[in-house]
Amino acid sequence: MKIGEPFNPYRMFTGIFIPNVLVSYKDLSPGAKLCYGRLAQYAGENGEAYPAYKTLSEELGVSKRTVMRYVEELVNKGFLYAVHRIDGDHQTTNIYKFLWHEIFDTSMERKEMTPPSVKSVTPPVTDLSPKENQLRESNKKKRSS
Repeated sequence: MKIGEPFNPYRMFTGIFIPNVLVSYKDLSPGAKLCYGRLAQYAGENGEAYPAYKTLSEELGVSKRTVMRYVEELVNKGFLYAVHRIDGDHQTTNIYKFLWHEIFDTSMERKEMTPPSVKSVTPPVTDLSPKENQLRESNKKKRSS
């Protein structure tokens, strides 16, 4: 592939995940949303992340101070809790804990209110030929009647 040529990005890249409800949330800057997605990528099974500001700044392409503002914004808006750690005389990386936010509840309520999907009219994939599958389906209908 040559630079400038069209391509299909579908399933081509790996990257961060930012929930749609967070993407459309107007009270958070785009940079803070991006920072949230990157921090979420660092979260382990315990839901904690602890990358250094310097690491985040390099990965997000912004200054360390800008990353600090993004994190502060996420903390102030109730998306993160930061645990400041001290090792001897100096501070080490913070531990970031993700907090459930009210916008996530709203998102879940909308999902619950969505009517169940209508059964697909596409027949399931089977090893049977179309005729064999049709016979099997008609036998099922006879048995259930």
